[in-house]
Amino acid sequence: MKIAVVYDQGVVGAHFGHAKQMKLYRTAPTGIILESNIVDTNVSGHVAMCDFLRDHQIQAVICQNIGKEACSLLLLECNIDLYAGLSGDPDLAVKLLLEGKLDEFQIKYYDQIYGKNAKNTCKEDCDCAGDCSSCGHEGEGCSTIEIG
Repeated sequence: MKIAVVYDQGVVGAHFGHAKQMKLYRTAPTGIILESNIVDTNVSGHVAMCDFLRDHQIQAVICQNIGKEACSLLLLECNIDLYAGLSGDPDLAVKLLLEGKLDEFQIKYYDQIYGKNAKNTCKEDCDCAGDCSSCGHEGEGCSTIEIG
């Protein structure tokens, strides 16, 4: 399995759409990390980011926050598993994913994050579903689960 983690200065990066770097992992079917490396994305925009992930044959993405368009692209067009709402140690996040311990963070359907049953990570009472750049609470209201 190939996994990408939005990466920023040693931790899971704040927002998928602004990722300057990704930490890419190649894992064995037994759940062991075989290798990892940090790569510059050198792309701009959600479509370009999805193309970047497709070019690297990524099957799963871990991030803190993700907007509607990117969520839709990853789930519906790129067929990439998405785990959002996490911060902290990327290596530990991948280890927990491989152990099956991140299921509650997996976004399985587009409307799971933007529909009636959205898990809202914003501390404010709004419908941003964790994409706090859309509600104006970015950096003040959004919360994530710290790993490590």
